[in-house]
Order: sequence, then structure tokens, then C-alpha cells
Amino acid sequence: MINKKLKLLVNYLLSERNDLGNVNVPEDEEDLLRLYRSLVNIRPAVRADEKFLKAEDEYLAELTAEKGITDIAELKPVEDGSCS
Repeated sequence: MINKKLKLLVNYLLSERNDLGNVNVPEDEEDLLRLYRSLVNIRPAVRADEKFLKAEDEYLAELTAEKGITDIAELKPVEDGSCS
């Protein structure tokens, strides 16, 4: 099921642009996330609406919670670090 916040974010970002032509909003969540990331990367540095910022913060917090945060103490070296 497509996250409603993600769809809201994409639609907001598209509404800011008049130079992209007609962009099809994907139904697949992975493709929708890819579109969101692309739009964020090309977005001009202008103030965003508070509703957008709140929705973005909530969505990104959900993503982080799903993926989890790695504790540095849990990491193990890939190599022993010695030079030969």
C-alpha cells in the first residue's frame, strides 16, 4: 500500500514546478520514493510550506524507524586493519 504521506510529498513537490511538464505519479511505492528523492534533489532552495515540512518529517521518521539505526558498538571490522 502506498504511503499517503509520500504521495502528499510528491504531489506538493510537483505543484511547485511548472517546468517539468506532465509527470506520471507512480502507483508503486518504490518508484514513488524514487520520484520523491529526485524531486527533492532538484528542488530550489526556497521556503517550504509548514504542512509539507511536518509531513516530510513524519514520513522520514517512519522510514528510519522501519530501517532501524545501527549502533556503532554492534559493528565488526571487515578487515583486521593491519598492514602487510
